[in-house]
Amino acid sequence: MSYSPTGEIIVDNGFRPWVDGFGFENYGNNAGPQNLTADNMVDLFGVRVCENGDPKDCELTPTAAKWMEVKNERMAGGHCMGFSVIAEIWTFQDLPSVRRAHPAREGLHRDG
Repeated sequence: MSYSPTGEIIVDNGFRPWVDGFGFENYGNNAGPQNLTADNMVDLFGVRVCENGDPKDCELTPTAAKWMEVKNERMAGGHCMGFSVIAEIWTFQDLPSVRRAHPAREGLHRDG
């Protein structure tokens, strides 16, 4: 894949999606992904999001449930911001330090 700019290039950090990006396209909710779940909310915010205080069978508080609902709705158009950010971190920064920050990130792979 190549890109031919149509105007003056003002800034170029060298990032090329076809080289530095992921091996799969952005996707929205029409692809049927599993977005945020109660388990993910516990991972993100801790047991305090559970009305019943049980992280293994979490019943989200109304506030946590609404936050999750809004975020899942916002992902309907795609997950491109997250993909863009992690691809840039992967290319220009130290991803192993990002992996150390949260063990769930160990499974990150660039290929589809």
